[in-house]
Order: sequence, then C-alpha cells, then structure tokens
Amino acid sequence: MQTLLMKDKQKQSLKYSYETLGNLLSSAENFVGLANENYKDYNYSTAESYNDLKCEFAWELECFKRAIDTFEKKYNVPYEFPPDCPKEKIEEDIKRYMQRCKSTEDKSMFILMHDIINGKKVNVDFTDLYDKLDNNANNKFEPKKMINAVGPLNIILDMAENEADKGDMNLFNRDKAKEKSKEQLKKAFQSDASSKMKVMFGEKGKIFIKKNLYIFENDFGKQKYFPVTTEFVEGYFYKIDRAIILINKKFNGYAICTLFEAKNIKNLKEKDINIIKKFSISNMEYTYGFTFINDKKTDILLEKKEIIDENENYD
Repeated sequence: MQTLLMKDKQKQSLKYSYETLGNLLSSAENFVGLANENYKDYNYSTAESYNDLKCEFAWELECFKRAIDTFEKKYNVPYEFPPDCPKEKIEEDIKRYMQRCKSTEDKSMFILMHDIINGKKVNVDFTDLYDKLDNNANNKFEPKKMINAVGPLNIILDMAENEADKGDMNLFNRDKAKEKSKEQLKKAFQSDASSKMKVMFGEKGKIFIKKNLYIFENDFGKQKYFPVTTEFVEGYFYKIDRAIILINKKFNGYAICTLFEAKNIKNLKEKDINIIKKFSISNMEYTYGFTFINDKKTDILLEKKEIIDENENYD
C-alpha cells in the first residue's frame, strides 16, 4: 500500500513538473520570435521587450532546473519526459531556436537549457545571471517585471495532480478548465492587487556542527545556534527549533543554506510574490518562493496564506 501511495505521489510530482516544462518551452519560443508555434497552451507571457522576454526565459530555466532536481532527489529515479514531448523533440527545438539567436550570449542560454534537459550538472547562480542581463541591457529592466510577466501559477500547477490521478501524463492534452483558470490568473496578476501576505524572509549563510550544535553564520559573520536534530540532504527543507532551513549545497563539513525565522516576517503585496513550490513539515504546509527587494532577489517562505487588509496598521 505504501509503495502504491509513493508511486501516485511520484506521478503527481512528475505531472506537476510538466507544467514547468511547458512554461519553459513557451518562453524559449517567445524569446526567439516564434510565439505560439508549438507551446501556445503554456504562453501566458505579458512581456514585450527583448530584455523582458530574455529575463522571463532565464526565470523559467531556473524553475525547471529546480523541478528536475527536486524530483530526482525525492524519488531517486531519473527524470521522465512527457510521452508526447520526448527529450529528442525538445533537443530539436533547441537547435532551431539557437539558429535564430541574435548573439553568442543568447546562444549560451540555450546551451544551458540543453545541459539542463540532458541532466548535466550545471553550476549556475541564477541571481548572477539576472544581474548580467540587467548590466547588458540597453535599457535597464526592473526585476519585478519578470514576476509581472510570469504570473502566479500555483492554482494551475495544483490542477496537474488531478490529471496525474486520471493517468494523463501528456504535455499537450490540457483541460479547458485549466485554460480558463490561467486567463483569470493572468488578468488578476496584471491588476495592481493591494492585498498583502505575511512572509518569512530568508537569510543567506552557511551552517556547520560544533559541540553538538548547529551553528548558522550569515553572510556578515553573525552566528546563531540550534540543537542538532538530523543529517542534512542537499535541496531539502528542515525544521530546527522554530526555524526552517533550506540546504542549498553541501560541502565537506558545512553547507550553504537559507534560514527562515518567524521573527523575520514582513508584509508583501500578493502580486510581488513568486511561488516556486509547496512542501510540508511537521503537519504544517509551507510555500517557498522569492521576491525582489531593492532589485535584489530574496527567498521567502509562507507558513500559511494570510490576506491582510490594506488599511490595517502594521508594527
């Protein structure tokens, strides 16, 4: 019974990732001027300029890389592409897109996409990539435009689980109800929503063990101490004391991580929150994502969705 349940969850996780794959393929064809050629069902972009399209493409690359990494680490099996959109088809698409690229820099984005599709280990700091796009732009873009162009896909992604339960693992067979929801989300996101949400802001740093304690040291050298509870696995979230820790990368004796603490809560407009994934720890559900603060990408965590009235007073 437990094995069957795991298989069902694996199928749901895989179908969930196919939405991310479709978004990546749509943003890739948008970027080279072939909008709606093959992947129009996944085209919800509002980007118009070359730089915004490129930034959107970079963001989708990051999301799909996360999807593949999460799936393979969680289930310890190779990633499976949709039956009606095999890896070979995607590779042919990438070749065509590269032929239309305007510069060597643009081609390098598709080389990165090819490596991710083929499961190669790529060490890319996407925050640096966004910075390079900003510095190389003829007219500087606002990073928030990337979020505005992409939109909140959480409802659409959740619907993928139902399709997996029905046995539909294809990419191109999409429910009409999903299309309607996509348009509703797109319109809602384009409006200047004033509702706010409480989120925990992540603190970057490294963590190591010393004298039966976890020692977290942020990028400024300040340390915090936590009890040792478990051995870390790269790419996973852990609850330690009253904090949540994301292990980004492990090294010999320490790990690069992001620390989320309840005391580091701020209020953000809902439209400025970009959702990456959901997960649960200790019977609590969390939503992981990011936002931009002063043009800097910042990881955020929502313990639960809590809409705040705009007229409410805040501390």
